[in-house]
Order: sequence, then structure tokens, then C-alpha cells
Amino acid sequence: TAAFWMCLMEWPFMERRRSMKNDRWMMLCCGGILVCVCASLWLPYTEWGILLFSILSALRLYFANDVITGLDQANPKNRTVREMAMLSMFFILMMAGITVWYECGQLPDVVKEKLQFFMVLFLVLVYGNAAPKLPFNRHLGLRLPWTTTNENTWRYAHRICGYMSFPTAFFMLCGYAMHQSGVQIAALCIGFVGLPAFLSYRYNQKQKK
Repeated sequence: TAAFWMCLMEWPFMERRRSMKNDRWMMLCCGGILVCVCASLWLPYTEWGILLFSILSALRLYFANDVITGLDQANPKNRTVREMAMLSMFFILMMAGITVWYECGQLPDVVKEKLQFFMVLFLVLVYGNAAPKLPFNRHLGLRLPWTTTNENTWRYAHRICGYMSFPTAFFMLCGYAMHQSGVQIAALCIGFVGLPAFLSYRYNQKQKK
């Protein structure tokens, strides 16, 4: 589900001014994820295709960070992009490993849910710490029409993501303790998407005025 959502978010913001080779590479990965998700209704093992294309997307972020940010390869800001790409690969592989272990009957339901929850919690905290340092780009981060066209708005939105990482993690833990998955999802959506998107939109409108 996460890979499918990332794919849909990536597609509209492909930069046409970049070289066709790089655009085709990312569109291939996004298209592969979409095809695998659609084919999963009729074909087995499509989740392995989603896994493959997700890892290829993360590898593209790692090796083509200068294309993504428009900065020189040696620029220190690209280090954050490489770190986030490595985090993405680690998260994808760990979640896949947990799923395979569970499907093989070696992992109880309770342990599986705990591992998956704490992996997501780990991702929230690490991304929140890295978000304010993400350089302005159209591929990695909170990609919205008003954040990808204005660098000041981009920085503001990702500072909000950084500030919201610990409150989001706290409310997710509260939801987990109460066995309320709805609270966990609401905390993640509001803290990491809804609130930063709303506040950055207001900030962008004020900048225009």
C-alpha cells in the first residue's frame, strides 16, 4: 500500500526539464508498481514485483541524488537524500522480511503486529529528524503543488514535519497501547501530512500576498 501511494504521488511531479533517461527510469519503476498492484487481483506473487520496483526506486534516489536535487554530487545537502534512500531500502526489506517470516508460520500474529508498528514508528522518528534538512526537490519529501514550486514553503513545510515527529510518535504509541489502530492512522496522517500541508498552504498564500 505504501509503495502504491508513493507511486501515485511521484507520477504528477515528474520533472520534464530533466533528461529523458532519468524520467523514463522513474516512470518505469512507478509503472511497474501500478501494474503489479492492478494485476494482484488475478495473478499470484505480484507483491514480489512491487518489492523489486520499490527497491529500484530507492536505488534511483541514492545514485541519482544530484539529478533529483539539481545540486552537484559533492554538495553536502545530497547526503540527506542518500541517507533517506538507504532508510527506504532498509524499511522496505525489513517489512518484506517480517511478512515472509509470518507467511512461513514462524511468526505469531502479535509479534508480527508489534514489529510492523515499531518499524513504522522508527521511520516516523528518523524521517522527522531528516525532514528539515531535505533539499528542495520534486521527488523526495512532502510533495505538494505549493511546496514543490516555492523553496521557502518547502522549507517551512518540512520544519513542521520535523516539529511534529515526536507528537506523532507519542499519539501513535497511545493508540497502540489502547489497541486502537484508528488512532495510530489518524496521528500519522494528521501529524505528518494534514497539519504540515495545511500550515504550509497558509504560509504560501501569505507569501504570495
